[in-house]
Amino acid sequence: MDWQKLWNDITTFFSNNWLNMIWFVLALVLGIILIKIICGLLSKGLARKMDRIVSNFIVVIVKFCLCMVLVFVLAGIMNINTTGLVAVISAAGLTLSLSLQDSLSNVASGMLIVSQKPFKEKDYVEIDGVGGQITRIGVFTTELVTFLSLIHI
Repeated sequence: MDWQKLWNDITTFFSNNWLNMIWFVLALVLGIILIKIICGLLSKGLARKMDRIVSNFIVVIVKFCLCMVLVFVLAGIMNINTTGLVAVISAAGLTLSLSLQDSLSNVASGMLIVSQKPFKEKDYVEIDGVGGQITRIGVFTTELVTFLSLIHI
């Protein structure tokens, strides 16, 4: 390996892109601060209006989307072509959503139960032939305790 050529390439890159690198660091720091502020305000606003589980879920989704926007902004600052990146992320999202279709349906049902609250803890329900008292309701699972003290999830 030619170390002198590598060193020359590195110094040339930094000398040609020093201004972009300063903008990159500034955008990164400001982006992280803005994401934290937005998510904090959203969390406080949603906590007053809906259940904690649903509000946390929404905040995580918004935070992920804002981080993706920040990645594209940073790539644009460094003059990286984002067309291929968008295509890869879109294909990965489609693949993931199709493979997790049933699971996402269950999450949507869980969010509906948590947000609409048709049941609450200590209610007696019968689900798939199993009757019991609800001990915990979450987005992914609902726990029942039967009269025989068996826990069903």
